[in-house]
Amino acid sequence: MTKRFSTLYMSLLTSVLLTGCTTANHAASAADDIADAQMQEQADNERLAELIRMHAEAQMRSLSGGPVFNVLSAELYAHRGEYGTAAEYYARLAGTNDAAILERGIQLAIFGQRYDLAEQMAEALFEIAPRSSRAAGARTISALQLDDLDSAQAGLNRWLSADDASPEQVFYEIGEYLQSSVEPAKAVRFTRHIAQNYPDSYHAQLTSAKLALSFGVPELALKAAQQARDIKPDRTLPHDLIVMISSESGDALGTLDALEQAHQQFPAELRYISGLIEARISVGENAKAVALLENTLNNSIANPQMLRNFALFANKLQRMDLAERALKALAETSGNADAAQLLRGRFALERKDLPAAELAFSSVSQHAQGYVSAQILLAGVRADLDQQEKAIEGLINLAKLPSLDENEHYRALIALTGFLLEFERREQALEWLDVALAQWPDDKDFLMRRAMAYFFTDRSDRAVDDLRRIIELDEDHAPALNALGYTLANENRDLDQAYDYIARALVIEPNNPAYLDSMGWVKYRMGELESAYEFLSDAFKLEPNAEIGAHLGKVLWDMGENEAARAIWRRSIELNRDDQTLRDTIDKNAPELWDEPPVSENSGVDTGDY
Repeated sequence: MTKRFSTLYMSLLTSVLLTGCTTANHAASAADDIADAQMQEQADNERLAELIRMHAEAQMRSLSGGPVFNVLSAELYAHRGEYGTAAEYYARLAGTNDAAILERGIQLAIFGQRYDLAEQMAEALFEIAPRSSRAAGARTISALQLDDLDSAQAGLNRWLSADDASPEQVFYEIGEYLQSSVEPAKAVRFTRHIAQNYPDSYHAQLTSAKLALSFGVPELALKAAQQARDIKPDRTLPHDLIVMISSESGDALGTLDALEQAHQQFPAELRYISGLIEARISVGENAKAVALLENTLNNSIANPQMLRNFALFANKLQRMDLAERALKALAETSGNADAAQLLRGRFALERKDLPAAELAFSSVSQHAQGYVSAQILLAGVRADLDQQEKAIEGLINLAKLPSLDENEHYRALIALTGFLLEFERREQALEWLDVALAQWPDDKDFLMRRAMAYFFTDRSDRAVDDLRRIIELDEDHAPALNALGYTLANENRDLDQAYDYIARALVIEPNNPAYLDSMGWVKYRMGELESAYEFLSDAFKLEPNAEIGAHLGKVLWDMGENEAARAIWRRSIELNRDDQTLRDTIDKNAPELWDEPPVSENSGVDTGDY
């Protein structure tokens, strides 16, 4: 086929398309009264395609099945999305000397998944362009899809020797194709094939390692990455892959060895130093970890992330002198003084050095990124130092700051309302919960907290409203289901509903002792004492606490098992004699227990299995 044919083909195809468009425009003008513009456009497109087809078929009948007929037929089928049929027409032209025609045919054959035709036309393209990367690439992926590894390798070899190809680009492209367009089992087989047949190619081994890792074949990934490292030990990427593969496989010693080799090759690379210190700690080589950390900190380090890591490692190794050196260096880097104080406070908190923690957290400046975290932690420290008023005052001031963004304001209110409820300042908590819910009216955490505050301030109807709202938002919210069921049971009303709510909570968390306690209590309210005992007994075994003990003892008492009830209540007094439910229960049934010595001094008391 000559260049003249290509020109003829293009002029004919252009004529067909333009003729169709002209006819379609007349058709469009005749359809002005169609109301729906979208339907009109679709109808016009359909008429356009039909007119093109009819016009082309009329012209092609005069071409007697020659080259132009095959090309036009192919493009018409391609226009319809029938790529496989289009490729069949192009395959009839495999003897052409026009590379553009063959390349188009190969493209359509691959689109239509006619890999046999793509391979056939790729061979034809080789005849006129022996070093064509397109022909080689088509041959490779077609043979690959046909599961012919030998033919695929032959194509890959020709691809690698093509005039406009480089090994890096070739293996990158074949890797992309394997990941995106090949069924996984075939892709893994060819990945193994590449790794085995190109043992001296850095890019082949690197591609094989990445592919094997993505396909979940870590042993192949590791072997290929190690081979790539051996070929070019001065490249960091193979080292990184080996570390990643070993770490993800849970091979602590393999990770350590990979980092040792990476550090040996790149002794000044801080990320390898950081990884090696962590790896040594993980396998118990603390002395070596300390030695490397100390040696590293003797140098000037300006990388804030690495200094944070080194401070964390030093703290884990209980070398606070090294931690302080890292924190001091961190504070000297631009914009990280507050980050250093925040870490210093966390380390002091872990050591239970509350005064040092208070000093560090209170030193974090208001404009710092970690200011909200520092203030929340500071409130916790002050609470532990019996400075409740100061803790709450700090959180109130934090919540009032106009500079907080939405997320920071939310965190501040979560912390503040949590502290207020913890310190039983429920009326004040309700004020701030109303503030929070004005901004986030459907927030389930705030609704839950307000419901609990209402419950403990004898406003159970409002508590029930909030709990029902939570369940409307999330029908599987187990804490709300349990709380609503318990509230109803505790007030001895709507017991069938109470049972249903608690049963739904137990479906979600069947071994939650609080939910078992609630089910036991609703069973008690329903008069099913044996069943109540079973649930409450299970709850107390899972989590012995004073409130569950109060309920269990009450069931035993009403069953006539007074001594067993007293034994449970004695145990509960030891757990928390200030629990209000326990105090109310004992006051009504066995107030003499308050006058008894602790259980530990009364060796004659038998608490049974509890």
